[in-house]
Amino acid sequence: MLAAASAYAQDINGVSMGTVMSEDQIAKAFGKSYIVKPVDRPYAKSSEKYYIWGIDTLLFDNGRLARAILHTDRFAVDANRVKGGIRVGDDPVLFDGVDYGSYYQDASNGHYWVDAGHFILVSPEVSQGRITSMRVYDWGGDDVEGMAIGQKLSHEEMVSKFGEPEKFIEYPDSDTEACRYEYPGADFAFTSDYRLMYFTVRSSEYTTLSHEVEGGLHVGDHLSKVSHLDPERIGESLEYMLFSKALQDSYIGVTVDESDMITSIWFYFSL
Repeated sequence: MLAAASAYAQDINGVSMGTVMSEDQIAKAFGKSYIVKPVDRPYAKSSEKYYIWGIDTLLFDNGRLARAILHTDRFAVDANRVKGGIRVGDDPVLFDGVDYGSYYQDASNGHYWVDAGHFILVSPEVSQGRITSMRVYDWGGDDVEGMAIGQKLSHEEMVSKFGEPEKFIEYPDSDTEACRYEYPGADFAFTSDYRLMYFTVRSSEYTTLSHEVEGGLHVGDHLSKVSHLDPERIGESLEYMLFSKALQDSYIGVTVDESDMITSIWFYFSL
């Protein structure tokens, strides 16, 4: 039996991102004709492995489906939302009318960026009106101290986990951010239905991105520790978006000093 993933997770061939799978389950779900390679990028976790079918690649971390880089129609993406799923070669019009939240085309490079639910990013590359490749990321799991973006926590659970905040602010008239917890080293914001909406970390005591970085990412780490997450500098600032680009209202990034040491880590997702 497959270990359940987040109810919000996107799927590859019907398998939700974040699902933990055995070798037999991987072969049954995606086909046996794969090769396995270690992940050789800087700061990759020793528990990560590439499973490769020709020019299609799935990345697993401790058996957990974490990422997909797809160039053929072998794999269907998001069959839970789009009948038959979306495949390389399809018309991106399949994204229309589906509740993806943010969905827009970057005319400068022909990419479509899709916020496909909580934690998940899909970026199909489009040529002559057809999808030529897709990248699927799982942003679920332990984003900050074991707490995932989109996770529900009551006020009592927050206080139990982090202690009484230095400041607790409520926004009764806001349509998005309902309340904020401010601590000396971090801030956390929640929606009206008590889901974590974003965080900002300014202290090394907090562990973030534990699924993406060996040992997690901390304030005080060097920017090079996230070189495998495609950091992109924002103009002339000292801020970097991770995963190459930001969605219009969803992003994760770091701020660094002039020595490229990380001074803050922040995550925002429009829920």
